[in-house]
Amino acid sequence: MQMTSTRAYLESTVMTARPEQLQMMLYEGAIRFTQGLRAGIVEKDAEKVFVHYEKTSAILNELHNSLRPKAEPELCEKYSALYDFCQKRLDNACLKHELTDADAALSILQHLRQTWMMVIDKIRDQRVDQVPVTISQDEYVPLAVDA
Repeated sequence: MQMTSTRAYLESTVMTARPEQLQMMLYEGAIRFTQGLRAGIVEKDAEKVFVHYEKTSAILNELHNSLRPKAEPELCEKYSALYDFCQKRLDNACLKHELTDADAALSILQHLRQTWMMVIDKIRDQRVDQVPVTISQDEYVPLAVDA
């Protein structure tokens, strides 16, 4: 029961997310699974390393596929190079159980996530500037304050 409700929640979250939120979810997943791969190396658990490697690789593949070079060819080329770098480091981390390679990929992914967070903030600010928010008297619900 718990797994079914969790899966339904995740599906709902993905289906209702804005594109920039989906990108953030991919970065967060890649970071989480790279941390799992790293933990597997520390614990000397080859299966854990491989399972997390596969998941991170799938996310990096999805990030690659989401690039749209027709819109911004130079930017896409740079992101592609970063994703390739991460993939190569993860390949080495998985094959040779090298923490330094896992850490290098993790560092890049964390930086990408942080940069993407700034993009989301900028998009949010632009939406606020473009769309005036008005609340009618019928829609207004005051916050409950304990006395």
